Amino acid sequence: MASFSAKSKDLEPVYAQFSGDLFALCFFYTLRSNEATSLMQTILSDMAYREKTFRLALQGREGFFRAAYGGCMDYFLRKARKMPNAEELRKANVPFPLTDSLLSLLQLPYGSKAPLFFVLRLGLTEEEAGKLLDRSPAAVRHGLDKALKRAGLGREEAEAALASLSVGDSALQRVWDRFEMERSEDGFEGKQRLRFFKRRMDLAAPWAALGVLVFCGFCYLGVHYGWFNGIPYLSSSSYRSQMEPDPSNDPLKEINDYLNPSSQTSSLPEDPSAELPLEISTVSVFVPTDTGFTEYRVKDTPGDLTEVAAQMVALGGMPEGGKLLSVKLDNHGEEHAEGSSVVYTMGGTLTLNLEFNRDTADYLAEPAHETMLRAMVGTFVAFYQDHSLDEISFQCEGEEILCGSARAQDFLPDKLPVEKTVETNYRPAV
Repeated sequence: MASFSAKSKDLEPVYAQFSGDLFALCFFYTLRSNEATSLMQTILSDMAYREKTFRLALQGREGFFRAAYGGCMDYFLRKARKMPNAEELRKANVPFPLTDSLLSLLQLPYGSKAPLFFVLRLGLTEEEAGKLLDRSPAAVRHGLDKALKRAGLGREEAEAALASLSVGDSALQRVWDRFEMERSEDGFEGKQRLRFFKRRMDLAAPWAALGVLVFCGFCYLGVHYGWFNGIPYLSSSSYRSQMEPDPSNDPLKEINDYLNPSSQTSSLPEDPSAELPLEISTVSVFVPTDTGFTEYRVKDTPGDLTEVAAQMVALGGMPEGGKLLSVKLDNHGEEHAEGSSVVYTMGGTLTLNLEFNRDTADYLAEPAHETMLRAMVGTFVAFYQDHSLDEISFQCEGEEILCGSARAQDFLPDKLPVEKTVETNYRPAV
């Protein structure tokens, strides 16, 4: 099937009629005279090679500039670059005066230029410009007002500045002559096919990349959840944990516990962040106010006390720069005699020891910050609400933190006067 090729006698009169405004449009988007004339040739090639674009160009002023505007958008997508500043533009070699008003318009963002050009330069109505740009008249009006406001110009002043974008008839004729010369060369149609193929690839590349990412994500989830073979993915550490023997099934453990009762250990871990609790949950963070306390219910918080401390700092329930360095939860059981045997029992004193950095200790050392100490104690007690604490100790470098003469233990039984409760989301560490 033969490709379409427009006849020069059909295209030349249309070009002659609109070539001056075409140069103005191309310069408005390229900001360089040589690139403006090169873009004009490209637009003419589109009109000559693509039947749909050619038919559009023959439909009068609106159709011609709809086709031309499509060429400008292709240029913008292919060669968008940093906008030159006013001084760089002043040094440009152009065949018209670069007034301050025109410079203000040339430096507008590309997205703001179209309504300005088609309404003020071509004299289209907002309805006509809307059809050309596939926008509503209200959108064209809004874009025009926004562009004028950004340029700091009135409507008449901007219209005069756009009217000054012009080039001589000889320059416009040279563009046509170069187009005709290029069109007469062998391989013109092949070059156009290659150019349109590259254009389609440029437009398709982002979608292709998105498709690859979606495919990779699907494969990852499929392996992770076992969609393909019905077996969810397990890490090597999970396999090791399945292979390791369970110490609770050791037949020698009961004998050893009987002979050495003091070797029994509390079922509560030394580091509560490792065991209590493990799941993601909602935790309470208390923050002092002028007249009481606010309770923040932080959703989706990892069951690690250091994570809770980070939320406290973020919300104001712990001094800025404060850090929780270590956590130790001790359960001191009791021993009592039964006949000739000594029996070790749980249910003794449950003590929480928290080690903070120096910034926290220095802040809490001031008596005026006693409410912050109370808020912190309230938050940690709430974290262990399923394990009633008997003692709590705040320490720094091995010494207990004192707020004046008060210590954390003094506020352990306190019920904080909460003024309001706020639901909020977990804030990941930056």
